[in-house]
Amino acid sequence: MIILSVCVLLLPLVCSQPQGWLSSPDHPLEYPSNSTKNWTLCASPGFAVSLTLIHLDLENSAECEHDALKIFTGNNLNKTLCGSMSFTEMQSSINPHLHSASGGCLYIYFHSDDSHPQVHTGFNAFYQTQDVDECASKSNPCSHFCYNFIGGFRCSCPHGYLLKHNKVTCEAIKCGNPKTLLNGHVEFVKGSNNEYLSVIEFHCNKPYYTSKGKHYGNYTCSAAQTWKENGNNILPSCHYVCGQQKLMSQYSRIIGGKPAPSGSFPWQVYLYINTNHPYRGGAFIIGETWLMTAAHNLVRDHLKGPIKKEKVQAYAGHNNLNEMDKYITLNISSIHIHENYTTEFDNDIALIKLKSPISFSENIRPVCLPPKPAEWKKYTGLVSGYGLIETGGGKAADELMYVDVPSVDQHTCRASFEKERSIYNHIPHVTDNMFCAGLSGGGKDSCFGDSGSAFVVRKKDVYCAVGIVSWGLNACGSQGTYGVYTKVSQYLDWINKTMSEN
Repeated sequence: MIILSVCVLLLPLVCSQPQGWLSSPDHPLEYPSNSTKNWTLCASPGFAVSLTLIHLDLENSAECEHDALKIFTGNNLNKTLCGSMSFTEMQSSINPHLHSASGGCLYIYFHSDDSHPQVHTGFNAFYQTQDVDECASKSNPCSHFCYNFIGGFRCSCPHGYLLKHNKVTCEAIKCGNPKTLLNGHVEFVKGSNNEYLSVIEFHCNKPYYTSKGKHYGNYTCSAAQTWKENGNNILPSCHYVCGQQKLMSQYSRIIGGKPAPSGSFPWQVYLYINTNHPYRGGAFIIGETWLMTAAHNLVRDHLKGPIKKEKVQAYAGHNNLNEMDKYITLNISSIHIHENYTTEFDNDIALIKLKSPISFSENIRPVCLPPKPAEWKKYTGLVSGYGLIETGGGKAADELMYVDVPSVDQHTCRASFEKERSIYNHIPHVTDNMFCAGLSGGGKDSCFGDSGSAFVVRKKDVYCAVGIVSWGLNACGSQGTYGVYTKVSQYLDWINKTMSEN
């Protein structure tokens, strides 16, 4: 048992040892009449002082109105005693209650009046201070674990909980709000309030985005106050899904064709080049911040270089130019022309960097780049655009139009232009960076204003931009002529390099 000192305040004040005796005046003899004596016993924090009555013999009276021994615990009256009691009786009914709170005091007050019809020997008591086991009491202050030590106690918390500033209450660790998943969202699977062992699940905004990599699934609020999956806190990333669109029931033609259904070419971009002589062109979305188009859309004078970006306006997300308020404006950050582009349309490819990422939706989605190598002996592609829809009349489309055109082998393609070149010597040569598409009998073709739009081929339910509308003869869709397209697969390294460096 650990004993600490206690102060006994008498009249005059006396500091006693940590244990000692208290008794009525003249004990064990008869106590005198008209006698008063007070004691104050206080313990240090973490300790309590107790009093054990050994002997009690006072004049008995109703409500102890004559002689009395009063014991206070703090400010509360604990016992008022008079008469006589045996030690055994006091041990069972009185002494167990005569103790202070931790760090508290006992106040003892003895008083006798002036009448003593019989001889009474007063009282005798033993006091001591001892450590308080706060953890064993019914009023255990700790909300979880309690550890007693000499002069005090300490609370602690289970794994995943923190001790609050009051040092007795535990609260669950909180991981804070999960990080925002770009192009995704989070759902609570278990728990709430971001507390320890709460479980969340990240989801990409399907069908426009999907997760790539192994870090995807359930994340648990850990004791380290971070969201973790299998011990790591690497959050998933959502990548855009390319080459998806609304399926069309049938194909139609750009030259004299029907409008493209909403969402059927979500990668289509309308370009308006606002120079002294404004003109329109096409482009297509290949990433969150990148468009692809034909270089000749953005270069009108090789000596002056690309047209200033402020002159180029890009719009996406709708199919009708009469409803421009329904389009999304794509703000341009920079323009990148292939360094080997020539006026003969060789290397007719350019990239446009946007100022901010596009948020993809049903009507705005990227097209995939072709695999490398992307050589197919025969394929039919789709071309969309806002270019001319009537030959001769020069009428441009107000609504997005599309056409299906088959590819043509290089020999046939080059031969068709050699025939025309015998008449018009300014016709460019078809290089290995180009391919042709169309019908030998004519009727289906891209035309002026479609330049820069994509020639897409469906491969395993995914649309890839195999070509870029580049050039052709003036009579679009005429018999024996074909449209010429930049072969995108020739430029995959340049595309990736340009995007990674910018």
